[in-house]
Amino acid sequence: MKVIRLTIKQNLANYRKPLNYQIKESYPLPPYSTIIGMIHKACGFTEYHPMKISIQGNTNSSISDIYTKYSFSKGAKFDEERHTIRIPSENKTYGVTKGVGNIELIQDIDLIIHIYPINEDEISYIYEKLLKPDTYLALGRHEDLIDIQEVKIVECIEEDMVDTKKTIYVPMELVNEGKTIYSLPKEFYIDEETGLRRFKKPIKVYLLNEGEIIKRTYIDEDKYPVALC
Repeated sequence: MKVIRLTIKQNLANYRKPLNYQIKESYPLPPYSTIIGMIHKACGFTEYHPMKISIQGNTNSSISDIYTKYSFSKGAKFDEERHTIRIPSENKTYGVTKGVGNIELIQDIDLIIHIYPINEDEISYIYEKLLKPDTYLALGRHEDLIDIQEVKIVECIEEDMVDTKKTIYVPMELVNEGKTIYSLPKEFYIDEETGLRRFKKPIKVYLLNEGEIIKRTYIDEDKYPVALC
């Protein structure tokens, strides 16, 4: 089986967990939806293209930083006691509150991502677009740019009892047990009314550390596990 292997680096990134408002917490590695969204942007895909992804990597630690946040309610009129920014319109003046929030940033990130499009005819196209992207690509926030180290099409074979080389997300059926479980978004669709992405039911995976065992999965030609999900 042939897959695309993408090796990247990032200095800082936030892979935001949903529903965190007091502090923007981060997943330890980017979730599947973040990787797939980046691939779709690189390729210019305007609708969802099914693909399986394997995500592994090393990071240093996390730090806390601050950012400027803006809060508003739909249709809320400007109130001098509540709002700090006045936005005039034709019929009334709206109010926005400007404040400071906290964000968790992951440092010194090295990622190895394997990409297997369900339509295997797309392998060459995705490979070319990642090798020579038309624009700067990011993972996490818009400013979390990636430094692409390698894009390569590699051959994979299936093996029993595979050792992990880095921290890695693994589908639960490939592991006897694990300490940490994440529910990660993956598939999305475009809402016809709003044009926004909407996510389907998240996928539960284990997060394994270096040196743990996967019961049965693929490995690439350099012996990296390929735990596709």
